Amino acid sequence: MRSRRPASTTPPIARGEPPPTGPLSTAQLDLATLEFARAVARGLNDTPRWVPSRFLYDARGSWLFERICQLPEYYLTRTEAAILAAHAAAVAQTTGPVTLIELGSGSSAKTRHLLDAYAGSAETV
Repeated sequence: MRSRRPASTTPPIARGEPPPTGPLSTAQLDLATLEFARAVARGLNDTPRWVPSRFLYDARGSWLFERICQLPEYYLTRTEAAILAAHAAAVAQTTGPVTLIELGSGSSAKTRHLLDAYAGSAETV
């Protein structure tokens, strides 16, 4: 008998894969899901396209937002990251030891520039 590999315990989103989806009938959707579908459809049919931010904070929304940030049209995150990468050492030197608080950081990719700069200094983070 051939042994089966155990299913991965890492959620698809953590592996960079889209969250699992499947076909659902309207009867299966609850009111919140219908509201979500309507709001997203409205935003994606608008010019410029948009998605209400309240939908970007669960696992599926976080995955979607990370994907959006990789689009060529969404330069904001890349620009912020480049500014932080270029100036993180100066920020750390200027402020000295501090308590760093980031509200709503998402994946914390941009915060990493500051944390690395503080960790690289002789001061305590």
